[in-house]
Amino acid sequence: MQQALTRASEARADFHLEYRRLMPDGPIKHLYVAARALTTSSGSLEFLGAAIDVTAAKETEEKRRQDEDELRRITTC
Repeated sequence: MQQALTRASEARADFHLEYRRLMPDGPIKHLYVAARALTTSSGSLEFLGAAIDVTAAKETEEKRRQDEDELRRITTC
């Protein structure tokens, strides 16, 4: 996340990224972050954006992949 923010700051560019974060109590969260680079009237750079927890979607996607693999394994035997 920090590297993406640094690159976006240097380029004064919008950015989008997904990353995983290990929470202090153990679980891993998947986050999607999107931000728009804005220049203030004083010339400073600010980012306006949002972070969305996409953990449930990632877990559902992984479960679907596992189910497809299992179905392939069963039907090829």
